Amino acid sequence: DLETGEAVTAVAADLRESYQREMDQLLEYYARELPLGGIEYRRVDTSQPLDDALRAYLSSRITRG
Repeated sequence: DLETGEAVTAVAADLRESYQREMDQLLEYYARELPLGGIEYRRVDTSQPLDDALRAYLSSRITRG
């Protein structure tokens, strides 16, 4: 904890499943709810160059008019 300096020991393998489940639920929520507010939602693979994702997004906007 940056404020108190308290340290918590955790085993990543023990936390992985619950973390993945919660992230999946959050991403499903975004995919479902954001379009209801007129917000486009797209997941981006951050291991790829950002300009690839941006180019694909802008290209899809052009083709939809």
